[in-house]
Amino acid sequence: MRPRLQVPTRQSLFTVLALLAMTFFVPSPGTAREDLAGRCRQDLAQRTSSPLEGISVVQRRDVLFPDAALGLPRPGEVVASVQTPGEILVLQVGQTSHLYAGSGRTFRYGGPLGAWRHSALFLEEIPDEPNLNGRLIQTSLVGTNPRVVLAGVNDFAPQRDGSLLAIRRTSRSGHDLLYLAPGEEGPGSRLYSTFAVVHPILNSDGTRWAALERPHVGGGWVLVTNSLKASPETARRFTLPEGTRPGDLVWAEGGPVLRVAASDTKRFWQLTDLEGEGTWKELKVFASPEGRDLMLNKSESLQVVQMPDGQKVQVARVWFNGDTRVLATVPEMQMTEFSYPPSPDFVVISGRWQDEPRALAVDVHTGQVLSLPAGHHGPTRLWMAPPAGRELLEGWLKP
Repeated sequence: MRPRLQVPTRQSLFTVLALLAMTFFVPSPGTAREDLAGRCRQDLAQRTSSPLEGISVVQRRDVLFPDAALGLPRPGEVVASVQTPGEILVLQVGQTSHLYAGSGRTFRYGGPLGAWRHSALFLEEIPDEPNLNGRLIQTSLVGTNPRVVLAGVNDFAPQRDGSLLAIRRTSRSGHDLLYLAPGEEGPGSRLYSTFAVVHPILNSDGTRWAALERPHVGGGWVLVTNSLKASPETARRFTLPEGTRPGDLVWAEGGPVLRVAASDTKRFWQLTDLEGEGTWKELKVFASPEGRDLMLNKSESLQVVQMPDGQKVQVARVWFNGDTRVLATVPEMQMTEFSYPPSPDFVVISGRWQDEPRALAVDVHTGQVLSLPAGHHGPTRLWMAPPAGRELLEGWLKP
């Protein structure tokens, strides 16, 4: 019997054509790698307003990411904890190196590598929390790699040495002052408990703390201070100078300084002899540590100002002769505060951006503006501690 002729059906024809297309048009691994690098370069050109030809790939490495977010999860993102093969790429524009993570056609931006020396802190609301405390969240300066640093606090003060002071409301008539040492994880240690406490600070060598305290309802404010290693019960209180009201505190050589606004000026009072009777001395001239921190070099300082129209924030480098070079202008921003490390590389601006509570990080060297997560309440502050994932990143980039 003659064999029966098989006539291809419409479905089988489509299958054959698809297989042929896959054979001829699936990119080779080398082509896929170049496609990923090209898309990352285009993304960075757009972020930094740089010409594409000025952006180069200076390092790339195959890695196994710990999750489907390519090691760069965002706050509130549900991420599958499945190992994902991909690549780490370092792109350079000018003198700045930028991090990218990619897998297949997906990539994520990790920001300037220098940004991973510091992190951002903000409070996330806890619904129905009886004492109005929140979760203190740490992220990278591009808003990735979130982790809860402390749960149940309502204010926080990152310190220059990478430690952290925080305030927890324990009831309608009580607050705890907490301390987290540099690099420490956990609930933190209790330094003090009182009716109300504000503006906690550490001295320059991180051995003593001070804060403004209101011991009881209707009572006046005092300065309270103690050694970090001492028992809370041994803390000492000092009445504020006569006629002053609570301002904020900063620690200068010799003791804590109380800054009090008076009309259009500020008055400065320093408390000395902390182990003795304690003596307040008004300072006629006071060189603020913040002012020294904003000095970029012998000739330049950093300036962060709300513009007169109240709708823009400007970050600029100012020379000693008054010449100014604007680094970044952020439209639709009403600033409430800004924070920065000594010898700043980045400054974090907190306030309302595009009519919602937001914070932005600005690269002091390039003027690049990085957006931090939305959804927080209160200020976002820069913390001199690396974000979660820094050690993993260093391992990937190690020669």
